[in-house]
Amino acid sequence: MRFDFDLTDKSNNNLDEKITKKISPKDFKRRVRSTLETGGRIELNSSGKKPVIIFPTNFLESHCDYKLKFTNLIDITEIPKTTLKSLKRIIEDPEYISKETTEVVLNNTNGRNRLRKILKLYRKDEMFKENDNILYKVRGASYKDINGKSDPFRIYLKAYSNSDGENVYDLILCDIYHLCIPSYHNGLRPQQMLQQTFSLHYNNKHNKHLREVLDNIN
Repeated sequence: MRFDFDLTDKSNNNLDEKITKKISPKDFKRRVRSTLETGGRIELNSSGKKPVIIFPTNFLESHCDYKLKFTNLIDITEIPKTTLKSLKRIIEDPEYISKETTEVVLNNTNGRNRLRKILKLYRKDEMFKENDNILYKVRGASYKDINGKSDPFRIYLKAYSNSDGENVYDLILCDIYHLCIPSYHNGLRPQQMLQQTFSLHYNNKHNKHLREVLDNIN
């Protein structure tokens, strides 16, 4: 697979003149990885409207809020396989985000208020506006072992079309432990899962920001 990008020829005085260059999959992955780490946008070629993935500068920052029982800090000595696989998939195939985005369904006011407060750890702007109250998510990679299937990783984002004819996927945060909207699991109610999972991860002495996981991805 090769990717086409329109890159402005900086050596030419006519800045409107563009040249099309082919970049290898290796160079493409390097570019996505750098953008994922530092922030920016990746434009992808596709039929119809062009998908654009926006990585905010704080996308791989981690937070811990004891009152909300939310954390996405990560034990750097014991990184979950789902987290490694999910970040690797973003680097190798960011277009999957545009193909697997689904609307977040919130069944009650408490769930909406909880998610609103977590989102404000990353964005000060209100995410649930009267004329734009839809939020989206993307599942991360799953992992199977002797204990069964695990797929807690979620990406939360806004998706919209802009005036330039682009379909924009504006990423907000990674929920690596499925704490934003906890659900029933292994016979435990959502609130029990929330308390158990948060207690397991929030206060580890090896906790680091999610960004540091990139050092473990080849």
